[in-house]
Amino acid sequence: MKFLWVLLLLTQAWAVPVVNKNMAAEGTFVTIWPDHKDPDHFYFAPNFMKIALDVKSTPKFHYTEYWKGNCGRFGSAVGGCKKRALVTTLLAAGYEMEQLGIAEAGIRKLRPQARFSAIPFLASEVQFGETLSAFIEEHECAPRAGQAADEIPCTLTFNKRGIDKMVPFLNSGRVIPFKFIYKISGLLEDGEGKFEMTTLNYGLTVNLGGEMLVNHPDLNLN
Repeated sequence: MKFLWVLLLLTQAWAVPVVNKNMAAEGTFVTIWPDHKDPDHFYFAPNFMKIALDVKSTPKFHYTEYWKGNCGRFGSAVGGCKKRALVTTLLAAGYEMEQLGIAEAGIRKLRPQARFSAIPFLASEVQFGETLSAFIEEHECAPRAGQAADEIPCTLTFNKRGIDKMVPFLNSGRVIPFKFIYKISGLLEDGEGKFEMTTLNYGLTVNLGGEMLVNHPDLNLN
């Protein structure tokens, strides 16, 4: 089945990255993969992710507190009443632009017609780690497929501990880091012109917060 899949890819005009070849110059902190068929097409990967900005450079970020469960008037506890907070944001890929420019310039010396695009991905997931997971009740931050340059919607639900600890943290301009994992599909080349289909996980850090959220109106609830 894998052979038939590879054969189909190679006989169609589909773009497939060769993921065991990094064409970026040695010493740069970027990854650039060549296309298996088009020698002028290359794919680059992001270095990190951060909150996206709109055309007015306003962060695409919203924070709302609410009561969940059997709650009385004004949120007074009746039975299982719990305070929660919903964080909704759009995440954008970030790049080491100077390093990416150096890498692209090096490739264009060999391929003057070189074209560059963000790597596509098949699926994704987030990893909060044990510490951050204690503050998050649930999340929806991992689209099934797309392109690394796409803005990615992310929704987090803070529990009461998350509200007490994370909101002051964000409001002060500090960053909440967690991992975002892309699952990438591509080809492995054996050095003799033969290919094998594979997938790999490409991980990067999400920087949720920073100076853009200092005194954000949604976070100043008092």
